[in-house]
Amino acid sequence: MEKFIDLSKELIEKQNQKDDREFGKYYVSELWGIVNGYKTIDDVLNGEKLDLTSSYKTIKGTIWHEVIQSLLDAKCYEIEKRIEIPVNDEIKLVGKIDIYDKLNNEVWELKTSDEVMEKPKSWHKYQVKMYLSMVEAEKGYIFQPVIKMNGKKIEKFGLFLLGEVKRDNKFYAKQIEFLKQFHQKVKDYKLNKNCERKDNKQPI
Repeated sequence: MEKFIDLSKELIEKQNQKDDREFGKYYVSELWGIVNGYKTIDDVLNGEKLDLTSSYKTIKGTIWHEVIQSLLDAKCYEIEKRIEIPVNDEIKLVGKIDIYDKLNNEVWELKTSDEVMEKPKSWHKYQVKMYLSMVEAEKGYIFQPVIKMNGKKIEKFGLFLLGEVKRDNKFYAKQIEFLKQFHQKVKDYKLNKNCERKDNKQPI
């Protein structure tokens, strides 16, 4: 038996399984990247390719989410609350809220990192702000799961509050207008690609 069994390839393949999304469906989690130019039209159409580091961080974050979510009372909290908003006849905006506080109508988003963060990232706040308008909630919170150590022993385990976000419907409307414009660019890009393939066909 070998001392090290390399599962790198399997991890990358698992995290890069193709998302067969329907055309015109966009996810809130990717919208910040689209608005700020980090996510291209090709990424949206064909999926972003994750390397080993990104694949590991993604699956590690998923495990943290599952642990925290399993500890919360289902009567008070809705886990992985899916929301789908039809923007128009062509566009759907889809979100998945990590934890929805049903009693207080609040959005909780979990963000993981190897280091304890002092404050949320700009894309964390963006995501929560979008969710708030989508579910008509006034406040949302961004938490980081944290283990507090005392030497080699775990002293505390829980959620560290990184920040609070308030609902802003004007901000939401602006992002929706941007999404409509981006979708038109995606349509034009896809049409041009289809025309290129037809032009490249050799006559029989």
